[in-house]
Amino acid sequence: MKSSFPFFALALPLLAGCAAVAATPAANAPKAAASEKSYTEILPKNAVWSYYAVEGEPSGDWKSGAGKAGWKKGGLPLGYGELGLVTEVTKAAQPAMKFPVLYLRKSFSIPAATKGREFTFGMRCDDGCIAFLNGKEIGRLRIKADATGPYRSSGHQDAPLNISVPMADLRKGENILAIEVYQSHAGSSDAIIEAGAILE
Repeated sequence: MKSSFPFFALALPLLAGCAAVAATPAANAPKAAASEKSYTEILPKNAVWSYYAVEGEPSGDWKSGAGKAGWKKGGLPLGYGELGLVTEVTKAAQPAMKFPVLYLRKSFSIPAATKGREFTFGMRCDDGCIAFLNGKEIGRLRIKADATGPYRSSGHQDAPLNISVPMADLRKGENILAIEVYQSHAGSSDAIIEAGAILE
């Protein structure tokens, strides 16, 4: 399910809300302020994630449990062949050779008082990606139906996706978000992933 909250433009609704309050007569100001939605940042867009930079799929229950050997840590945006990356992923022995699939995971916890709130996860990727929460798929961008192998993406557009996740899908204590980033073809020269989460 897509959220109406524009995660990848967090400042936009806040600035717009401030402008609306400033332009509203004083008598209406309390009503405008009450309509503004607040949020708690659970995973900032520049958070450090674990990523898998080894050929082949990670071993173990990495989408919902503990990752095994081969995982490294790096901040987002992560990828290769793009400007503005915090973490560039290449093969050390052959920097020109790129990984056809990038795997990422991030553990997090949520505050105890969440009644009436909504968990929103946002991601932007090139070419395509699939997101999982505690091992369950919660959303995908530009992934071909029934596709297998490393080249599953249907294109390389840059539009983000915001996903509303039921609070019942979150565990008490540690939760794990996992992402698979796919290319559309073997000749693709770049890849990028950005992601984050909030409580509305």
